[in-house]
Amino acid sequence: MPYVEVQFKDEPNSAEYYRYGVKSLGESDLASLPLDGINDQHASQHIARQSAKGFQPTTINRDLGTLRRALSLARDWGKIQGLPKITLAKGERQRDRVLTPEEARQYLEACPQPWRDGATLILGSGMRPEEVCELRWEQVEFKGHGGKIRIIDAKTTAGKRPIPLLPEVYRALDGPDAYAMLKARHEAQGFPSAGWVFPTGSASGHMEEDPTRNGTRKR
Repeated sequence: MPYVEVQFKDEPNSAEYYRYGVKSLGESDLASLPLDGINDQHASQHIARQSAKGFQPTTINRDLGTLRRALSLARDWGKIQGLPKITLAKGERQRDRVLTPEEARQYLEACPQPWRDGATLILGSGMRPEEVCELRWEQVEFKGHGGKIRIIDAKTTAGKRPIPLLPEVYRALDGPDAYAMLKARHEAQGFPSAGWVFPTGSASGHMEEDPTRNGTRKR
């Protein structure tokens, strides 16, 4: 818990997640086991016991997510040698929600630069945050009133893909115009043919993936 309170002092939801998990684990049979003696069988037993008490998979997985984090820290801190597999409970409901155009506009208006432009590209193209932060001009191709971005550095074959930039699609969906943003940024930087699209003074030289490091906060 001291680690949680320090690590997530600016993230109350994450801190509360782990507080609940620590309390629940402390009241379970897992609390009596040594760290290096916990394995996936114990996790399965915990799932069965908590399910019998009426707890839903989402709640049970909060316990097991906390356990995973604790074991990972124990390994990193030299308390245990290996990291056991901990399988989560099945049947957890996934809560996905798509932002409305108005919510997207409100978010973008609240974002400082360069994250506002980065978020515009994420919302307009579906790119992953890390892909946007590490985007280089060598990957961007402008063609008249459209263009495309080539993702070439990905862990999987499916991740390596072209992403079309079609202004008419943005207009049809009432979404942020990622193409216009990129054109304006390209012009402001002097029409470079290489280099970071979102350069900053960070150690990496480009915008960092964590939005909080770029000035955005929960509002």
